[in-house]
Amino acid sequence: MSAVVYLDYITCEQTSDYFTSDDVYMTQGGSKIWGTEKMNNGDKKDIQRPFGGGADLEFSLFEEEIGSPDFLGSITIFASEPEGAHNKPFTNPNDRAHYTLYYYVQS
Repeated sequence: MSAVVYLDYITCEQTSDYFTSDDVYMTQGGSKIWGTEKMNNGDKKDIQRPFGGGADLEFSLFEEEIGSPDFLGSITIFASEPEGAHNKPFTNPNDRAHYTLYYYVQS
């Protein structure tokens, strides 16, 4: 039986923009799967979305901008991760934003 990954929620520890909120969205496999949501420092937004499979899953976070989006980072949830609650940060060394994805794995 393949594990199911449930994306629970995302938190914003630091926005990309200095004085305004970020308009963020998430992609998986090149397709938008969540957002666009306005987020400020300290915000928490529910995602509540399952992904099945048994394969590694990569998620990327972007900030919507005029022209082209800003890449805020990627994470990979590995098929080998144990059951239970987990979290991983989205980081990009070229951007000051810091977001954390909370999820859990269930067989």
